Amino acid sequence: MTKSQLSEIQKAIIAFVVLSFFFLSKYLSAEVPFFGIVEWDSLGEKAIIVPEPYKILIIDKLGNHIKEIKVNSKLLGASISSNGKSLVYFCENDGLWIFDIDLAKQNQVDSSIIGSVKISPNGEEVVYSLYKSKNGANVEIITVLYNISGDKKQLYARSVALDKVPE
Repeated sequence: MTKSQLSEIQKAIIAFVVLSFFFLSKYLSAEVPFFGIVEWDSLGEKAIIVPEPYKILIIDKLGNHIKEIKVNSKLLGASISSNGKSLVYFCENDGLWIFDIDLAKQNQVDSSIIGSVKISPNGEEVVYSLYKSKNGANVEIITVLYNISGDKKQLYARSVALDKVPE
């Protein structure tokens, strides 16, 4: 191969990489459905599966169904506690919920728009962030600690312009 042929091949490879990057960045930034998520507790005894946008399955290590939770609004996130006793999930228009797996009992923690959530290893506390509209141009991002006894404590809050809200 001549130098000019190698140069043309290099240009083609670079063009391919650049075009692939733009294609993938557009594809990856598109809304990706949440369902399909699987998460085990740290003991490997229970897992959650989100097979559809409105359903959470709780299974044991043999694949037996323990519980099926149907929600009214599209799921945006779900997590099982390390000890496998609690599950938290949040929905597009229905806020944040905590589900006691052993008691098969659920409680709504917050009806706000939830940004992220993390459940404690013992399943008794939840830290989450929420968004509240402050005015037409700003939103307040608030981080809250919730205990299953029902106590809530605001940990942090900041106001940001709507065009600066993290996605």
